[in-house]
Amino acid sequence: MLRVRSSSNGHICAPWCARLAVLIACVAMGSLWLAMKVAQGRRQAEAVARLERAGAVVQYDFQWDVRTHRFDLSATPPGPKWLHPALAMYFFAKPIRVIAVGSHFSDDDLRSVAVLDHLEDLQVPGTSISDRGVAFLAMLRYLKNLNLDRTSVSDLGMATVARIRSLETLSIVRTRVSDEGMSRLAGLPRLSCVDLYGSRVTERGITELKRVNPSVRADLHDAVYEWLEKADAN
Repeated sequence: MLRVRSSSNGHICAPWCARLAVLIACVAMGSLWLAMKVAQGRRQAEAVARLERAGAVVQYDFQWDVRTHRFDLSATPPGPKWLHPALAMYFFAKPIRVIAVGSHFSDDDLRSVAVLDHLEDLQVPGTSISDRGVAFLAMLRYLKNLNLDRTSVSDLGMATVARIRSLETLSIVRTRVSDEGMSRLAGLPRLSCVDLYGSRVTERGITELKRVNPSVRADLHDAVYEWLEKADAN
């Protein structure tokens, strides 16, 4: 049992009380931090597992090679060398990119995407995503690139996209987005590129967007898409 020295008048020495209080506070803060990290890691791992079951590909921050500007899937997770790779993924890895294609990927799957706090790139072309699913993305503070090509997203979904202040590029090829939806994007401070081929946006919508954000690149024509569609027709 720990014995604390006391003064002659029977009171516990003040220095020992202060040290003990600091020790208890440090232990409490450390325990709270660890509990939060465990809870966060569990939520992330469960979300990634659900996304992978839905056919999505999830890529992590440590896999991004700044020299080649590509993902290296053989990269080693961060963390102490003595830590098992599975635990390193649990505590130190951050998913930053999700890719999904196919109609089986739906709005409910975006609930899991919304759990990935550090996500920067979301590619979901040709999926069953609608305005209801896009609403789950509003809290992604680091999302830079969003691809909603060939989904049923409309102007209502753009109201949610307009809340993603970090967004830099948006692709809404062959969606139901119109000039009304474009007007909602005018307040995005970092938006630099919008792909609009086959959407319901007109030159008027582009003009209005560029009036507020002159530097944004927005074009109704896409040579690659046009060539592919001609090739399919033949």
